Amino acid sequence: AEGKYDFFAVYDWEALQVPTRQCYRGMDTHFIHVPATVSTCANISGYRNPSHYQSTGDTQKLVDAMVIRLLEYQTEARRQMRYKYRWVFKELYDRMQLLDKKDEDDRRMFSHLSRLYKTLARYTDVLPVVGYNSGRYDIPLVRRFLPLALKKFDSLPTFVIKKGGSYMSICTKRLQFLDLTNFLGAGT
Repeated sequence: AEGKYDFFAVYDWEALQVPTRQCYRGMDTHFIHVPATVSTCANISGYRNPSHYQSTGDTQKLVDAMVIRLLEYQTEARRQMRYKYRWVFKELYDRMQLLDKKDEDDRRMFSHLSRLYKTLARYTDVLPVVGYNSGRYDIPLVRRFLPLALKKFDSLPTFVIKKGGSYMSICTKRLQFLDLTNFLGAGT
């Protein structure tokens, strides 16, 4: 279909339960979840084989590896989506070039076309990254490390949507993390 975004990536974290004797909010904790592995995959040609990363004991390096791989997917998806919509980008650009910036009506039209151009660019440039139950498990598991990796390699989130303690969406300039369970019917 012409009007849909063609690509997405998926990810999944696995953790080990490590014994501990910590006290958290006045409660004794017997085990903590420590990120052990992360797997990613995408439906982009050349990236259809899954990537699997194991922890060496440094969770930040593991999160960094995931973000770097997701950004590799995003770069190729962006290239292909920009190519798919090249005619729209060209049409918008050409129309903006024909306008007289001294004319009030032309300035309004230029502003409108410019917003359309930026909206299309954002649409083609942001890769959906889907996890299953990731808003309740995967993101909270790595929430201490994810912002640093995103800031280092992409950008801090431009918006975050939370529902209770669950993350529904985290969007940066190049990635949008989504939890699939928010889009399924009850009981699935």
